[in-house]
Amino acid sequence: MDLTFAVQVKWAGVGTQGEGELEVGEHHFSYSAPATMGDKGIGASPETFFWLL
Repeated sequence: MDLTFAVQVKWAGVGTQGEGELEVGEHHFSYSAPATMGDKGIGASPETFFWLL
């Protein structure tokens, strides 16, 4: 059985100095690099989305 779904990813900024949004179906997630890396630390870190794969 194959599962197919649409994913939209947005990023504003350069490198770790930015923030983004991931949209999977009706679910919206904000993300940025962690504050420990000098970024805003908003929402989830991008690495946490590996569970979607």
